Amino acid sequence: MTAIRPIPRSPSSHSPISQVPSHPVTQPIEIFLLSILLFLPFGISGQTASLDSLRLQLAQHENKDRARVDLLNQIALEVRHIDGLESHDIYTTSLALAQEMSYPYGEARALLGLGFNHRFRSNLEKAHRFTSQAKEVFSSLQDTTNMIACYYNLAAMAAMQSRLVEAFNYNMECLQLAEDSDDKKWVVLSNTSLANVYVELYENEKATEYYQRAFDLATRENDIDGLEHCLPGMSILALRRGDYLEAIRLSTQGYQLAVKGRNINLQGRYLYRMATSRMELSQFDSCYALIQEIAKLPDQIGLDRNEIRVAFLLTKLYDRKGDLRRTIQHGESLLSMSEDSRFVNEIHPILAKAYARTGQYQEAFLSNEKYIANQDSLKNLESSQEVARIEFNAAMDQKQREISLLSENEKLVRERSLQQNRMLWMSMAGLILLSTALFFLWKGGQRRKRNNAILKDTLAHLKAAQTQLVHAEKMASLGELTAGIAHEIQNPLNFVNNFSDVSNEMIDEAMEELEKGDQEEARDILFDLKGNLAKIHHHGDRASSIVKGMLTHSRSGAGEKKLTDINALCDEYMRLSYHGMRAKNKSFNADLRLNLGENLPKINVDPQGIGRVMLNILNNAFYACAERSRSACAERSRSATHQKRSLASDSNFQPRVELSTTIVPAGFVPTGASVGGAESGGSEIQITITDNGSGMSPEIQEKLFQPFFTTKPTGEGTGLGMSISYDIVTKGHGGTISVVSSKGEGSTFVIRLPIG
Repeated sequence: MTAIRPIPRSPSSHSPISQVPSHPVTQPIEIFLLSILLFLPFGISGQTASLDSLRLQLAQHENKDRARVDLLNQIALEVRHIDGLESHDIYTTSLALAQEMSYPYGEARALLGLGFNHRFRSNLEKAHRFTSQAKEVFSSLQDTTNMIACYYNLAAMAAMQSRLVEAFNYNMECLQLAEDSDDKKWVVLSNTSLANVYVELYENEKATEYYQRAFDLATRENDIDGLEHCLPGMSILALRRGDYLEAIRLSTQGYQLAVKGRNINLQGRYLYRMATSRMELSQFDSCYALIQEIAKLPDQIGLDRNEIRVAFLLTKLYDRKGDLRRTIQHGESLLSMSEDSRFVNEIHPILAKAYARTGQYQEAFLSNEKYIANQDSLKNLESSQEVARIEFNAAMDQKQREISLLSENEKLVRERSLQQNRMLWMSMAGLILLSTALFFLWKGGQRRKRNNAILKDTLAHLKAAQTQLVHAEKMASLGELTAGIAHEIQNPLNFVNNFSDVSNEMIDEAMEELEKGDQEEARDILFDLKGNLAKIHHHGDRASSIVKGMLTHSRSGAGEKKLTDINALCDEYMRLSYHGMRAKNKSFNADLRLNLGENLPKINVDPQGIGRVMLNILNNAFYACAERSRSACAERSRSATHQKRSLASDSNFQPRVELSTTIVPAGFVPTGASVGGAESGGSEIQITITDNGSGMSPEIQEKLFQPFFTTKPTGEGTGLGMSISYDIVTKGHGGTISVVSSKGEGSTFVIRLPIG
């Protein structure tokens, strides 16, 4: 394999990308790039002539008239992907000329072009203002096609700001107008935009459905622009589900279209995805060649995005290669160019490791500190995205309820109308029947009014009740969490406060003894004071461990998943836990039994998360065995004291921990087990951990997976280990975790993880 060298920036043309195989993983920051990739700027009126031809026409047309405005708008549209800044300047010139000569259509096209341009450069305030102004003009002109473009751009801005309900509504307006006018190009783009909203919501199946609709229609219509809009999101979904072969295939196809369309920004994104896939496949030469192609691309909008991509990829690549000097060089270069929290979050741990290995411990410490600080900004971003998802789902539920109410109302109206028609036909038999029919019609109208009023009142009450229930649930959850935190942290804080007060008094006593000249007594007091400080430090660490446990709990299940050998993972953590117990208690010995199933397939899991689960359970198993062993020692001591000839059963106790793996049908639950998680179809890998320790009562088993619940003495546990384990297995991996235990006889934990 050839050596990897730093890549110089070059504006030269790009060489062809070879078709090479790929494989599955995850994408690091491409999901974030989707917020900018969503709804790329699209031609408002389509391409009518080549760029060179349009420039020649403009040079020959010197009159300040409507034709010149139209030419400027068309040139700005053609140049949008080649040079975004030039496109902005041409649109600005066109807007000024159209306003000067009172040309509404030309003014609106320039405004819409500026709206797309500013949105593409993330200037959302200006983008929204220009697009809204354009929409008003096109509405007055009854220009449906450009009205669709306005809704399309407004939807894109709403999605970039995680206002997904607003984005969904704009996209539905866009799709409705496109279908009504039979504009297949905009039908493709509207379906793609809706798919992008579902990508943001992590509704991958729904997103795939809309992408497939758009892709099929674009293929039938030979719509190259439509295909260009489908492929970015489809490749991101492939990366998200870890299908690198598909991701490279889609990215290569999209790259070829982007080269033909001279879309530099899209070329950089596709090359970035292909390079990321190659890196994960350890195809470093191919990855490096792709990074070189990214470095050759010019920066067309002044944001240095390709330079940032190059620095980010090189940092990760040199880290994989073990080249510490270049890892640090490109990592520091990236941090100087970008403050994006998602780039920074991934680079700081790499830099910290490289600094530490080169002996730059202070820089390693600072990088690690910045990584920890950056978690807050990521957490805020994830929280805002979660809020957007909740709002979107609530809005969809509300719409569904409104549709149901409208359907019931329409059904009622149809039934009333049918009844009225029958009565009218009967009234033709005579004046009496006619009068009767008119009477019923009048009564029916009154009833409809009353029913409509009742329906409106009921809907208002339902909305108010829903708001109150959501608020009450949030407050109840917050109160429960606050009570748990206060209860757990209060104990170590009380110790810290008490020892601090005593230590303060001891300092005064030591000073008095020193003034008296009694150095011996002062030394004794200072020795006791040192012990107090050690206890303060111990209980401070206890409070810190609780806080760290809470942070770990909040981040559980967020690790990267990859194909993992469960047997190897079990063997590693069994020995790690046992040696950890032995390090704390050298007199402790246990019989370790590993019964690992043969031919177990590798499954896609977060190895660190599942390892943490097994470590929590194994640590508890060894702890329970140690507790029962201490009880057995005490029993032997008492038996010796009373000179008894026979001992109780625990007096001959030998600690034993057994771990086994096997494949079981989904849905199988051990008899008497307390289960957490949902059942799934197919087969599952079952991990069983059994100990002969002190065991648990049924009451303890019911509370085992609750946060802050612990059976250990004060100071020995945070009460978060099993709760974190529950979340990792059930929420992070869609599996189940169960426990069977008897007091004084031991416990059995069963973890089941779906295959595939």
